[in-house]
Amino acid sequence: MTDALDMELLVGFLRARLRVWKAESGGQLPPEAPEGLSSLDGVYYLELLRSNDDFPLVRALLLEARERDETLYLRLLEGVIHEIDLELEAWAFRWRTARLTDEGFPELDDALSVYVRMDPDHFDPMRHRKHDALQPVEPVGPRTGKVLALRTDSGDLLLRRAWEAGTQEGDWETIEEEMLHLLNRVLVADGIEVNSAAPARAVFDRAHATLSLGIETALDRADASSEEARVRSAVRLLREVRLEALFQLGFTRTLLVRDLALRAVPEGDERWVMILDPPLPEAVAGARRDRPLLWTGLLGVDKPEHRTFRTLAEVEIARRAMRLVGALRRLWDDLSKIAVPGSLGEGKPRRAPMRLSGLAITAFAWRTLEGTLVLRPFPVARLFALQNALFESHGPACAEPRLREDTRARVRAAFCAWLEGTEQDLRSQCETFLDGCLEQLRTEIGILDPRHADPRFVSAMLLARA
Repeated sequence: MTDALDMELLVGFLRARLRVWKAESGGQLPPEAPEGLSSLDGVYYLELLRSNDDFPLVRALLLEARERDETLYLRLLEGVIHEIDLELEAWAFRWRTARLTDEGFPELDDALSVYVRMDPDHFDPMRHRKHDALQPVEPVGPRTGKVLALRTDSGDLLLRRAWEAGTQEGDWETIEEEMLHLLNRVLVADGIEVNSAAPARAVFDRAHATLSLGIETALDRADASSEEARVRSAVRLLREVRLEALFQLGFTRTLLVRDLALRAVPEGDERWVMILDPPLPEAVAGARRDRPLLWTGLLGVDKPEHRTFRTLAEVEIARRAMRLVGALRRLWDDLSKIAVPGSLGEGKPRRAPMRLSGLAITAFAWRTLEGTLVLRPFPVARLFALQNALFESHGPACAEPRLREDTRARVRAAFCAWLEGTEQDLRSQCETFLDGCLEQLRTEIGILDPRHADPRFVSAMLLARA
């Protein structure tokens, strides 16, 4: 019987019929406990709150719970002792919600509207104008909250420059209050406790960046002759257009990156991403989130991290990366078709993970010596022949291995079918990937001594065990 019932339902049923007294360490009940209580275990004593007609059912339920699962039995009795009344809990939630509403924090269903998707290509600022520019937004929360709204220190955001210009012009209090309303909505939508300073600070920075991205998107088609004119246009947007609409516009820009990421790597098909060369696996992981993030490794920084998109340029870099991932998926599918069954595990154990570039180089090595693309571990004994075919100079004593003039053309010819049918912009990215493969070939394979090569320490291609 207990297997088919919900735990909360069971505790509620018992709380309506029982009061449970727990014996102290010496086996004695609290002095206020009534006499004549019954117990099933000598620790928990039962006081009926209703007629004795309920006791057989209650006893049968507890006995079954104890026989089937001692933990369930203990949880039921402890739940009766400590569980808060559902009605009291509901009133407490209502009270807390009302207090937060008084402080300017909306209910969750209302707050989630800040993440509504828009159409950036058809965004019309006139449709999202503030209802009455002369009517101030109702103040929210303590005035110290204004400091948080004004701290736009997340890099050189367009929002920061426009905000500074707007405050210098004056008549900015209404915009400040609207910003606080927006930040409160984002806090609630992201499920952040309002008294948690560090998480709230991170949410504010993300909201500032997303709002700045929305402003930049709205101005993207505008003819701004200079940076000064661009900032003036941004100030005008902040004064005339609802900040929530600009935030939604910026967030939608990041969703376009997520769309490409999910198209390239559908749900349930994530494992193959790990063979991609850095920084693409991390970039895909960030782009696929419900709130898409940029992997700063795409920007070439020394210590990459996931963070919010801040500019349209960053969004475009991520979009290009996701489109490249989609093209590399085609390459992976093609390489999988020419892989010898069971051969991709022959090179293990490996110290370094095999990447897609290494698999492509391995297939090209077979094409160079055998005339046919095939994917299986390349024998160390044939590295001398491969080096002679591809390099003018090579070997461990060679300070700068040099590829033959026609090697680059051979690589492109080997993968021409993969490149066919791609757009010119994407084709150039695919060729950049192949150039990266060539550089690995030159710097890692060019200096190898085949007589002492250990397949476990080679990452540029898949080598067979010696």
